[in-house]
Amino acid sequence: MGSWEINFIPRLVGKHQVVLLNGHVTLFKTTNIYLDVIKEIPEETINYEFEIEGEGLLSGRIKDTLSFSILVTDNKKPTDLHPDKFSVRVFGNGKTSMGNLIRTGEGTYTASFSSAVAGIFTATVIYEETKVLKQRLDFFEAPSPFHSRISELNNKIPIGKPQTIHLQSLDVGGNLIGCGGDLWEVKISQTAPKETSGTLPLKIFDERNGDYRVEFTLPLPGTYQMIVSVNGKAIRRSPYKLTAS
Repeated sequence: MGSWEINFIPRLVGKHQVVLLNGHVTLFKTTNIYLDVIKEIPEETINYEFEIEGEGLLSGRIKDTLSFSILVTDNKKPTDLHPDKFSVRVFGNGKTSMGNLIRTGEGTYTASFSSAVAGIFTATVIYEETKVLKQRLDFFEAPSPFHSRISELNNKIPIGKPQTIHLQSLDVGGNLIGCGGDLWEVKISQTAPKETSGTLPLKIFDERNGDYRVEFTLPLPGTYQMIVSVNGKAIRRSPYKLTAS
C-alpha cells in the first residue's frame, strides 16, 4: 500500500490512534496505526511585548528625520522578529506610508520617518497585521518671517530696569510652531543721542515650544533701534524703535 510520513504533536502521554483514509473505499480498507507517546512535549508559549523608548510627542521640521527606538521582548528577553511580520506604517495627511525600520541590536530596532508636508501623523508598529503600538509625529514648516512676531512689546522702557520680551515662531498659516531650534537674532543699538557704541548685550532663551524669551537692559536715556530676525530674515515691522527714559 505504500508509505506515509506522519507529523503531529501529542498533547498527552499515552497510546494514540492514527487513522489513514485513502478515499477509495472500494480498493482499500481503513488502516489503523497505534503510536506510543512516552514523553510529554511542553507547549511553547510566545508572549511578544513591544516598547517604544522615549514615547511621547516627536516634533520636527518638514523634510527632517524623526526617529524612535523599539524594544521587542519574548517572556522579558530581547528577541528578533521576522521582517515579513514586523513593520511600521505612518498614517496622516490622507495617506499611508511605510517607515524605515532598521535592526540595531538583539530585539532593538530604530524606526525613522520624514515628511515633505506639515501635519500631525501617527506611526503605528504592526506585528502580523495587528496594531500593537502608536507614536505621534508632528512635522512643522520653517517659521515664516512675515508671520513670526514679538509678543507684547512696550516701546517705552525705563532705563536700568531689566526687560523681557517674547518672540513667537509662526508658520505660513499663522500657527505657533510647537518646538524650538529656530535661529532668532536680536540687535539693539542706540540711535540718539549716540552715547553707546555697537550693540547692547542681551540673552535669548529657547523655551522649546515655539516661544523665545529675550532679556536686556537699556542703560541710558535716548532712542534705540531693535532689529529682529529669524533664520536670517527680518520679521515684519523690524526694525523697532525703543525709547528709554
